[in-house]
Amino acid sequence: MADEVVLLDFWPSMYGMRVKIALAEKGINYEYKERNLGKHKSPLLLQMNSVHKKISVLIHNGKPVCESLVIVQY
Repeated sequence: MADEVVLLDFWPSMYGMRVKIALAEKGINYEYKERNLGKHKSPLLLQMNSVHKKISVLIHNGKPVCESLVIVQY
């Protein structure tokens, strides 16, 4: 069973960079999906972070982990 890891992020985000560094240090392969933070947020972002509707979101086997510090601890 392979772990599916997806990162929802926006390239200039320093919080997303924190998550990318942690994933690289752990050697975890992930799929990067860039999300714009404008008025038109993607349905995937709204589904995975329905409370705050913000990035960074790590999706591990279909379960979201939100907020960069929480993701790093996870």
